[in-house]
Amino acid sequence: MHIAIFNQHHHNPDCPSTCRHYTFLEYLAKRHKVSLVSSSAWKQLRITDRYKWVPEGVELYEQEVPYSNKMGVRRRLVSYGGFAAYSLAKGLSIPKPDIVWGVSTPLSTP
Repeated sequence: MHIAIFNQHHHNPDCPSTCRHYTFLEYLAKRHKVSLVSSSAWKQLRITDRYKWVPEGVELYEQEVPYSNKMGVRRRLVSYGGFAAYSLAKGLSIPKPDIVWGVSTPLSTP
């Protein structure tokens, strides 16, 4: 089965945040074909390099879409819109998935 996952704020266990998403990817990739469409915004926050950016078996499609918690509303909307446009284009170009999984951080999260 092919699972396409869309997550603008992908990160791994080397980042200062929960790695629940990374663990799900790792588990799914053991049994299925997994494509991850994401931005590279969290890479700059890595504390260590102990983990690969994505688990083994995950096909990464990554776009440079700037994001920071210090951005104002207008810049955040541009960031979200840029990722949405990239996701749409990339989603239409990758092999057709059986399942589409969208991961969303609440817009109110600072």
